Amino acid sequence: MFDEPYDNEACRAGDGTQTAPIPIGTVGDEVLFTAFFNGWGYVQLFDASIGRMAEWDTYAVPEAHDPRFALTSGR
Repeated sequence: MFDEPYDNEACRAGDGTQTAPIPIGTVGDEVLFTAFFNGWGYVQLFDASIGRMAEWDTYAVPEAHDPRFALTSGR
């Protein structure tokens, strides 16, 4: 977006304080987002002992993957 180059390695090596050189208020490309049900109610197990988060495992009850329960359950 905004015809600015992107370097994934530089982004991941940064500390999160740098911002893109795009003035506030600049209008960019039109972007369309869509939503889809991909489940809910997951539990994730992470290992933080290696200095960064590494996912070990995930668990979800079967209903968490069923779109029939997306709007009417879990409230």
